[in-house]
Amino acid sequence: MKKFWLLKLRFVFFLSGQLILATLIISGCGVKDDIIKINYSPMFVQSKIDGAESVNITVEAIDARIEKSNVGRKGDEYAILGKIIAQQNLIKTIEEAIVAELKNRGFTLDGGKVVVVSELIKFFNEFKAEGSVAEVIMNVQVKNLEGNILYSKVISEESINEEGILRSGSKAKKALEGAFVMAVQKLIRDADFINALFEAQTRTQESDIKQQPQTHTKAVRKNVKQKTQKPNQTPEAQKLASLPKDVSIVRISLRSEPKAIRNKIEIRKILAKFNFFEISMNTQGSFANDLFDNRDGTVTDRATGLMWQKGGSLKSLDNSGAKRYLKQLKKQGFAGYSDWRIPTVEEMASLLARSRINGVHLASEFDSKQKTCWTVDKGDLKNYSIYVWIVDFKQGQIKQASFKKPTDMANWPISADMNAMNYIKAVRSVR
Repeated sequence: MKKFWLLKLRFVFFLSGQLILATLIISGCGVKDDIIKINYSPMFVQSKIDGAESVNITVEAIDARIEKSNVGRKGDEYAILGKIIAQQNLIKTIEEAIVAELKNRGFTLDGGKVVVVSELIKFFNEFKAEGSVAEVIMNVQVKNLEGNILYSKVISEESINEEGILRSGSKAKKALEGAFVMAVQKLIRDADFINALFEAQTRTQESDIKQQPQTHTKAVRKNVKQKTQKPNQTPEAQKLASLPKDVSIVRISLRSEPKAIRNKIEIRKILAKFNFFEISMNTQGSFANDLFDNRDGTVTDRATGLMWQKGGSLKSLDNSGAKRYLKQLKKQGFAGYSDWRIPTVEEMASLLARSRINGVHLASEFDSKQKTCWTVDKGDLKNYSIYVWIVDFKQGQIKQASFKKPTDMANWPISADMNAMNYIKAVRSVR
């Protein structure tokens, strides 16, 4: 009997050990620290801001965090396990990211008297029930020569990485980079921030004028106004919803007519051309949308000149059902317009975001219900099936759906495995 209890006790110890081992594996090998390097990919820019070259800027970053190198932990409030440590000096990385974005927009970064100060408050990843949750918070200020603060705002962004169950540095790295990119993009797209840069340069040059001989004052003032004038709004831009008059929006034009795209090689070319993100074909894509919620069930992207449904169809539809839904949408004049259409691949791909928010690779301005959406572009033609490209926002992928060619039954889907049931998110051109 004693031997039996000893064997039973050993078995219990064995199971406990296995449970501890499994816990350590799932939590990213337990107490071991993971060292990661945070990278930043600049946004894709096709045009520069008018007059930006006359604004000479100095960028400084300050680390206000208590633990400078610690950017995450593998445990939670119940179990503090290994740390996640940044390999490099994050302050330098932040400075380089802001400098790169300002240069892309035409500003001069040559130790100027317009000073941008970014105070890093938080750069941290935690593992929660929904996945790897990263948050980046910066307090950004713009100062002129006299030290007057012309802009001050807290920039905060959060990114969630739901991939896998392991608590690892690589998983945290993806979430942190996503939050970092979104925070910098949010700053650069802020009209008040851009205006403050121009205003700081104007005040700095006017201060210099006071120290020059009086005979030259009028001529210099005139030169200052010409060089630092803010970008004007074009007639085309006036069509875009709530477009700030003095901000130059990076705009691109996308194909709106249907097209047959036979393979992924052509898809890759589209992604590369516009720097669109896609989880398997262009992971470094970083196209920057400029979204505005019109609060009427639509969202306008001022970067592409497209107006989108904020949501879309309430349920997934086959291809014929998607066309019937669109017909009804146009008939009822949704949001006051009757020219809605099914988007092309490149139009729909422009919405793919690098980070997952609410479970989808899609900006928070949109509803997350419509996880896979139809496009109007057809793909391969095989046997008796029709192939149409769709965008999967849950996976961050562009792939094909297939269904039988119309016979006596209209577009009857082959099976769910062929992605034949998807939502529709209609679009219309603003410009």
